[in-house]
Amino acid sequence: MRLVQLASLILFGLAGVFLIAPRLKRLSRADALIALLSVHVFRVVALFVIQAQHDGYRISNIAVTEIVVGDLVGAAIAAVSIALLRKGARLGVLFSWLLILETIVDIAVGVHRKILEPVSVGVTGPLWPVLAFFVPLMIVTLPLLAWQLIARRKEPLANP
Repeated sequence: MRLVQLASLILFGLAGVFLIAPRLKRLSRADALIALLSVHVFRVVALFVIQAQHDGYRISNIAVTEIVVGDLVGAAIAAVSIALLRKGARLGVLFSWLLILETIVDIAVGVHRKILEPVSVGVTGPLWPVLAFFVPLMIVTLPLLAWQLIARRKEPLANP
């Protein structure tokens, strides 16, 4: 599993640098941010862990709560940020920074929980696709989002 996560992280990282970053430069600031934020709206996939636990997957109630709350809060922040940016509100930029902070905290909580409760995720486990592909994608969007927020901070949200 770790090898698959590492491979996904590397491949998404390379795609981010060589494919996504050049395209983001061609978009308005708001559209570039929205494209990156859109990945985080799908963090609602974390709700799947509730069904996995119900179906017998061994994960504690505390871990389920941390996963679900962290990811639903992240998805909500991303959705609010997108709505604000679509309206041209600069508050969307602040919410984008808030998403970065929330995601870093969520990842730290997840790492801490994994240390306390090592979970074995097999290739056939219900969480495997999420952990193998979606989590690395989500992680790769963070530096891209921060780069857009910093590098384009003086640009207007929309192209005139």
